[in-house]
Amino acid sequence: MPKQPNPNREPGGREFDGLQNAAEMLAHLDGPTRDRILAEIELRESALAEQLRSRMQNFESLLNIAPEVLQRTLREVPLDKLALAMRTASEALATRILENMPSRTRQALQEERMRTGPRKRSEVEKAQAEILKRCPTPSLPTVT
Repeated sequence: MPKQPNPNREPGGREFDGLQNAAEMLAHLDGPTRDRILAEIELRESALAEQLRSRMQNFESLLNIAPEVLQRTLREVPLDKLALAMRTASEALATRILENMPSRTRQALQEERMRTGPRKRSEVEKAQAEILKRCPTPSLPTVT
């Protein structure tokens, strides 16, 4: 009997992650269409909708949002939470965040980052997720 292809593998033999592929497809849709599809998924299976949203964005996604959206989001975040979230941020993201803050706030954040000792990765990821939830849309509007 011929061997059946594994439905979790792509033709080249790589693992296939359907959830990630679906999230990537949703991320490329226009906002209203994506929001409508996610709302429909949410009605049927809220856990799946949350998984898709979390895969559509990560903390580094903040590099792609418009400066005014980033500034508005940063104003809502307590400095200690932002300092914690930035522990695993790329240098490019850290620079972008600092450039979009008033000088006094920037100085206070840098001091808070220096004061913050070692933390669990799960704490850092939780802080990042809380910041991402403050962004106005799951898609994180891109800079044009």
